[in-house]
Amino acid sequence: MSGFEGAVGRASTAMRAPGENAPALFKDKDTGDYSYMGLPFRGPPPTLKEDDPYYQQPVLASEVHIKVFDLTKPDDLTEYTAISQEVADSKAQVSYEKIEYDAELRGWRVLIRWFDQFYRMAEQVPSAFGGDGNA
Repeated sequence: MSGFEGAVGRASTAMRAPGENAPALFKDKDTGDYSYMGLPFRGPPPTLKEDDPYYQQPVLASEVHIKVFDLTKPDDLTEYTAISQEVADSKAQVSYEKIEYDAELRGWRVLIRWFDQFYRMAEQVPSAFGGDGNA
């Protein structure tokens, strides 16, 4: 079980303004990790309110990774397994994967491109007077 189950299955606390119906930012009491709408949250935790403008709400983001794994190496096998679990838990997606048997190594090699999905606060705030809105 990962640390992002929120109020279901693990001890957690919700961070939102009292009486508000906004989606909650959860903090796992065991790990200290935050999650929002079922995905990891990165960055300083805000207090979310239902009437926050859209640019003050968390935004979905992703981080791309590309790696070749040699599955005869225990560290590579462990990392590849962890990535596969993140995919199974819908916290990452594979966008390319090629698996080949390497006769010289007598084992499998995997080229994989995947991206982690997470929430973070928006970095730009729109400007009412034009411009790029950099905060």
